Amino acid sequence: MPKSKTSLNQILYDLRRIAKHREILTDKKINAIYDTLKKDLRSFLGESYEKYADGDGRLYMSYLDAQRKRAWFLNEIVKNVDNIEPLLQKEVSDLINTVYEKCYSGMADAVNKADTRVKLEKISKDISVQPDVLKQAVNNNISKLTLPLVMQKHRADIIYQIQQELSIGLMNGDRYETMAKRISERVSVSENKAKSIVRTETHRNVESGFLDCGEYIQDKLGDSDLIYAVTWRTMKDERVRPQIRRKTKKGWKSGYNKSGANHVQMEGQTVKAGEMFDLGGGVTAAAPSKSGVAAHDCNCRCYLEYNLMTAEEFAKVTGKKVANDGNGGIIETGGKVTSSNFTQIEKFEQQAKRFYESCTRNDNDVKAISKNTNFDYNDILSIKNHIMIEKHLFSNGNVRKFDPDIDQALAWQRLMEGRSRDSDILFLNHELTELKYMKENNCDYETAHRFSTKKYDWQSVIDGIADKDDINPKWLK
Repeated sequence: MPKSKTSLNQILYDLRRIAKHREILTDKKINAIYDTLKKDLRSFLGESYEKYADGDGRLYMSYLDAQRKRAWFLNEIVKNVDNIEPLLQKEVSDLINTVYEKCYSGMADAVNKADTRVKLEKISKDISVQPDVLKQAVNNNISKLTLPLVMQKHRADIIYQIQQELSIGLMNGDRYETMAKRISERVSVSENKAKSIVRTETHRNVESGFLDCGEYIQDKLGDSDLIYAVTWRTMKDERVRPQIRRKTKKGWKSGYNKSGANHVQMEGQTVKAGEMFDLGGGVTAAAPSKSGVAAHDCNCRCYLEYNLMTAEEFAKVTGKKVANDGNGGIIETGGKVTSSNFTQIEKFEQQAKRFYESCTRNDNDVKAISKNTNFDYNDILSIKNHIMIEKHLFSNGNVRKFDPDIDQALAWQRLMEGRSRDSDILFLNHELTELKYMKENNCDYETAHRFSTKKYDWQSVIDGIADKDDINPKWLK
C-alpha cells in the first residue's frame, strides 16, 4: 500500500502491515481446517460407497432409501461441517480482537510519537488509552458483536451447497471419484468465502480500531480549536472501484463495475473523525468497509489518513468554515449560524452534547439514579452506556453512537436530582428493554426500538419543546 511521508502515518502504516501479517497467518490456519474437512468427507464418502454402492461402483439415492440411510447420510455431512465451524469462528474472532485492539491502542501511541506532539501537550497531559477504555472499545466492537451472524450464514451456505451437490451426484449415480471431486470443489468455494470474510474483517477492524480511537482523541481535545481530521485514501491503481481487472483467455483486461460503488471519487475527501463520508447513492460510511453495503465493503482496500489540524487548516482543506461555539465544541457553520445566533433547536443540541460529555466522565449519575429509583446500579449503567457511549448497528448498515437527545438529557437530569416524572421511569424501562432485545437477538437498533415501544411508548408522552430549556448549568461543565 502507498506510504505517507508523515511520522504519524508511517506508524499507522506499520500497524497495517502487522494486521496484514495476522491475516496471512489466519488464512493458513483456515487452509488447515478445510484440508481436514476435505479429508474427513473423502473418508466418509469412501466408507459409504464401500457399503452401499453397486458392483459398478455407482451409488444412487434409491440405494440409500432402500437401506433407510438417506437422512443419516446427509446428517453425517452436516456433522462434519459442524466440526469445523467452532474452529473457524475462533480464528476469525481472535483475528478481529487482535487487529482491533492493536490498531486502537496503536493509534494513541502514533499520536504521542507524531510531530503534532507539541500541539497536543497544550491540550492534554495524557492522550494514551487507559486499559478500561480499551477493554470497553474492544467489547463494543460491532464486528465482534455481529460475527456469530456472519458465521451462522456461512455454515448454512456450505451445508446447503454440499447437500445440493450430494443430491445431484446421487441422482446421477456418480462413482466415488466423481462425487469426491464434486464435494471437494464445493468445499473449496466455501473456503474462498471464508478467506473473503477474513480479508474484509481484517480491513474493517483496522479502520474501526483507528477510527474509534480517533473519536476518543477528538473528545480528548475538548474545547481547543484543534480537529482530528480523517482523509479517505485509495490505492490509486486500476482496481479502485468502479474499475475492475479480470482475467480472460487472452490475458488480463480492465473494465468498470456496474455495482454503483465509486471509490475513485472518494480520494482526498476529508471530514472530522467520527463524521460520515458520503459515498453517493444515499450510502454513507465512517470509514472504508463500514458502509454496510457489500458493493462498497467487500474486499475494499481504501484506508484513512489521520491528521491533527487547526480549525483554520481544516477549513482550507475541506472548504467548510468552522468556529468554536464558546462551549467547548467545534461546529460547522456552512449551513448553520454560530454561537449567539443559534436557533432554539441548535441550542438544545449543544446542551445535550455537553450534558452527555459531562455524564461520561464518571459514574456519579449512575449512583444517584440507582439511589433515587428502584433500578439496579448495573441496569442504570447499561442504560447509560447504551444511550451515551456504545455504538449501534442501524438498519441502513451504518454503525455509530446515538445522537445526543435533549429529551433524554432532561429526563436523566431529573432522575439524578431525585425529581423524576412518570415519563422518566417509562424512559428507563424503554431503554432497558431495547438494549436487552438488541443483545439477545443481535439485531439492529430500529427493530429493537419498535419492540420496546410496544411495551414502553416513551416517545408519545415526552413533553413539548417549550420545556426543553432547564438543563442545570452545573451539569454542562
